[in-house]
Amino acid sequence: MQSNTLSFESLTIDEAEKYIAGKWLSAGDNGGHTWFLEWSFNSGSFTQKGYPPINQTGRYKIISSEKDKIMLELFEQKGTFGENSTTMEILID
Repeated sequence: MQSNTLSFESLTIDEAEKYIAGKWLSAGDNGGHTWFLEWSFNSGSFTQKGYPPINQTGRYKIISSEKDKIMLELFEQKGTFGENSTTMEILID
């Protein structure tokens, strides 16, 4: 996972955009079965790749940002999880 240090009491939308920009990785093992997720965020576009096979692309918009979380709306999606708009919460610790 990408590591960014924050010292904000709250995040502006621009600060949140800069914070999430780039690639984020997570991986693990579940009962002997390995998995990974890779998210890429770049100026309103995202990709999600993973194993077991996941491939999702689309657009995103930051709908709110606080000191400890960023809420995204994912839309114009194509791939593994279909085309419906969804929301996603990114927790900052």
